[in-house]
Amino acid sequence: MFLSHIIKPLPPPSLLSRCLATPSPPSPHIAVVGAGPAGYYATQHIAKALPTSTIDMYERLPVPYGLVRYGVAPDHPEVKNCITTFSKTALSKNVNFIGNTALGREVSLDRLMSNYHAVLLTYGTEEDRLLGLEGEQLNNVLPARDLVSLYNGLPGYEEMTVNLDTDTVMIVGVGNVALDVARMILTPVDQLRQTDVTESWLEQLVRSRVERVVLVGRRGPLQVSFTIKELRELVKLEGTRPVFCKEDYDGVRDQVAKLDRPRKRLTELLVKTALDTPDQKSQERWSQARKEWELKLFRSPLRFLAGSDGVSVNSAVLGLNRSDGKGGVEPVGREETLECGLVLRSVGYKSVRADPGLVFDEERG
Repeated sequence: MFLSHIIKPLPPPSLLSRCLATPSPPSPHIAVVGAGPAGYYATQHIAKALPTSTIDMYERLPVPYGLVRYGVAPDHPEVKNCITTFSKTALSKNVNFIGNTALGREVSLDRLMSNYHAVLLTYGTEEDRLLGLEGEQLNNVLPARDLVSLYNGLPGYEEMTVNLDTDTVMIVGVGNVALDVARMILTPVDQLRQTDVTESWLEQLVRSRVERVVLVGRRGPLQVSFTIKELRELVKLEGTRPVFCKEDYDGVRDQVAKLDRPRKRLTELLVKTALDTPDQKSQERWSQARKEWELKLFRSPLRFLAGSDGVSVNSAVLGLNRSDGKGGVEPVGREETLECGLVLRSVGYKSVRADPGLVFDEERG
């Protein structure tokens, strides 16, 4: 994400103004590029600090709120409560919203700099990071963000279809987005109908054959990126059971006491689910479950293989890792193959040079 102040000098007062009176400086005119959470929080603070300013918010989408509107899972409506605050800011007399206007496309940075006292760039990351692996170009190897855009109704994704005609889906990554996507694939359709998920996603879920979602992470349980809320939701998800590899948790219980509180609570739940005997209620629920989600840690995807059609993914080859004792991993020299008809990549995002006038690090994105 970019955050860049470009201050333009104010025009000098005319000679006549200097002779007759002390001129008051013009009210600041500020452009904010990006109408997502960062843009609205910034605008809110600017409007408070500079009450005489005029703030124009430019957004490439036709509607505001960005990630809050199109990135939050539909079954997490409480996360979207900040829209109430953003709406108050948007209704301020000195704040204007200009949609369908992208930096570097409809408006240039030079033009903004020529017409505003300050330009603030708050647009987010627009591209997915690639794994750089053989077979990543195969059909049905997709960014998880595409699925998020589909079930949240992002403009341009209305007609997108996802291959759910498979019994196994693999998600590469162990962050909150990965768990959100797994939950949206496995949650019973009747439950999702009570959310604001798109009808297109519901129609595809009705025809889904998916019975297993496998989340793959290259490091161990002490390094997962998801939070306890998302983990707890999956553990308790109706009609599913968790599958953990007990060996991944060797010695982890002994380290729990040394962790800070958020990581401690998360690790305790991981260890409990992986190693402890579940209570009777959980045992009954999991024994009756038709679907499962599996957390495969200490695995790195090495390549994706096509099926009989030669163009669609049919399996993934994973390399096994072990802890190096320093928070990282090292390969052990063994491989395993996971059959799957859909691979979702959830390993982060990168930004793009939206305008030729931007100073930009191409390597880091």
